[in-house]
Amino acid sequence: MINGGGWLGLSAIFAVLLLVVQRSERSRRVITLAVMAGAGWLVGAYGIYRISRECRSLVARMCTTGVFQQHAQVTATNTVIWAVVAAVVVNILFWAFIGRYNPPRSSEEDIKVLGLDD
Repeated sequence: MINGGGWLGLSAIFAVLLLVVQRSERSRRVITLAVMAGAGWLVGAYGIYRISRECRSLVARMCTTGVFQQHAQVTATNTVIWAVVAAVVVNILFWAFIGRYNPPRSSEEDIKVLGLDD
């Protein structure tokens, strides 16, 4: 079981983080990956925290029992895992249809300084 709204939001965030890594310059991709992996870890941890604290029971006292807390933790973890899977699939499809034919350019080759004579 997953949280639908949480899955959709986390999938979008993870997809954007992966897209930033995918579209970064080849020489800066490792640094970008490290920064985005840290950001992704923070987003995932916060997502697990928020989703596992949700209580949909009518009786608030029931939410403090171990069974409900364990169920919420499993739901939160499944939501984050499936959001990462969806983001990876979306980025693979983006790369297959768009990114492979339009690679990111290098800033070293494309920088053109305009002076007074230009």
